[in-house]
Amino acid sequence: MKAKIILSLILFFLFLVPYSYASRSAVLIDAGSSGTRVYVYRVNQFNHQYHLIELGEKKIQPGLSAFAKADTPITLKAYITQLLSYAQTTLQTNHIKPREASFRLAATAGMRLLPKNTQQAIYTKVINIINNTHQFTHVNESSVRTITGQQEALYAWLSTNLRYGYINHHTPSHGILEIGGASAQIAFQTPTKSNYTYSLDGKKTKLFLHSWLGLGMNELSRQIHDSTCYPMGYHTQKIKSAHFDFSECQKALKHYLSHYHIQQLVSVPKKRARFIGIGHHFKSVLEYLHLPYKYSPASILLQTKLLCNNPKHTLSWFEHNTTLPKKLAWTACIRPVYLYVLLKELKFADNETIEPAHITWTEGLLLSLLSSPSS
Repeated sequence: MKAKIILSLILFFLFLVPYSYASRSAVLIDAGSSGTRVYVYRVNQFNHQYHLIELGEKKIQPGLSAFAKADTPITLKAYITQLLSYAQTTLQTNHIKPREASFRLAATAGMRLLPKNTQQAIYTKVINIINNTHQFTHVNESSVRTITGQQEALYAWLSTNLRYGYINHHTPSHGILEIGGASAQIAFQTPTKSNYTYSLDGKKTKLFLHSWLGLGMNELSRQIHDSTCYPMGYHTQKIKSAHFDFSECQKALKHYLSHYHIQQLVSVPKKRARFIGIGHHFKSVLEYLHLPYKYSPASILLQTKLLCNNPKHTLSWFEHNTTLPKKLAWTACIRPVYLYVLLKELKFADNETIEPAHITWTEGLLLSLLSSPSS
């Protein structure tokens, strides 16, 4: 009898409280500098809470920007078809018609490095391929484009705070530091010196967003030709004989980063929520340096010196003893030094930690589209 009364009360209050429910699907393509990923999502929205379910993900290489060159080993049509065929199959497996799914292709820093007319020529071909050979609808210049660095920072912040509870449950927000292949982004909530106000369902959040084109790991390592940043055995036309030295490499990187005026641009509040590190760079450094899951500048400094100052740890050793792909072993020592220097430029205390996480900014893009469909 008691259970029946409780059930009746629950049903009564459910009828009294207005609610809304919606379920949608989306295909989002992240055209990064070193590769392109397609994500297939289902989104369930109940009142003002968003629940994203990833139905599938596929990555291919090279990055879309490679098609600016004539010697790309695959045709653009074959490249795009790989992604869209996977998306269509994934949707159909989940009983969703492709024409019912929202579609976006958003490119990041790899394409931002190209001239505007080169970008547009590639996008025109992509749009024609999609409209002529696949079942997605309303694919045009507004759904296939390059996003700005500030947008990428915002989407990464939204993805992170959806994951960690701020968006749905109003828990404290998290800052993000994202390091990609060609750019780096930062975003955090701040009561002062904000440059963007984000509004979702009437809730306004003041943010600082910034992106540095050229401070992605791949672009940075191509620009640094200081022999003290690389292990013994590594050589190029500009580096005749590498010999790693943390202090000297730190100086070289600080000089390089000085051109980006990081300390003048970014004022991170002293009282701040924890920061999340986004991008493969954070996870790979954690793994081969054997760092704690949440690591600090002090732990990076200690472990990098132990690993890279060892005279036995030559390029050949790194090729066989790190989690990095063999072709990237030459970057094993510059990676943690760069991360250390960047965190110190952002005024992280020696023991202040950052937490690596596998998060994609595409979820933030999707959330942004749901809250303002015209964007």
